[in-house]
Amino acid sequence: GSQGWMIKDQWNSDLKNQVENHENYVYRKFAGNVRGFLNGERMGSSSAVFNAEFHFIPQSVFGWKVSKSSLSESLRLYLFVDLGTSFIGGSPANSNNPYNTLTIIAPNSVIRVTAKRNPWIAGSGLGASFVVLKMPIRYEMAWGLKEGKIFEPIQHVCMSWNF
Repeated sequence: GSQGWMIKDQWNSDLKNQVENHENYVYRKFAGNVRGFLNGERMGSSSAVFNAEFHFIPQSVFGWKVSKSSLSESLRLYLFVDLGTSFIGGSPANSNNPYNTLTIIAPNSVIRVTAKRNPWIAGSGLGASFVVLKMPIRYEMAWGLKEGKIFEPIQHVCMSWNF
């Protein structure tokens, strides 16, 4: 991905297929910067994302003079909060938004229920970043919050330069 995240399957494939098959689909946007979720948890032609981080630099706070290595000098610990959504149409309440439709599959029937659902997802967690051999590396553990439910944490590892 553009941020270099390395995970086995980075897409919520059910929602991805629904959005790609939508007839008014122009350009795929997603709330992919909300850590704690797979990419595509919210997808559509419009999106909004908010990210905030609080960085803590151990070497400067504690006055560590243990070594002059780039690893110890570049170590950053941080907490973060993310909020985002993505949707099709003029608003998240549009009935064409795939997350507004819930599909229930039973042995003898398939039921599709469409109703306005909360379009926002939020993520929060902690991370560490440092430089090894001039390569920035980040590790993050994030918990996602969707429709009042907190999900199991997702771990991210990123090795890339920000452009």
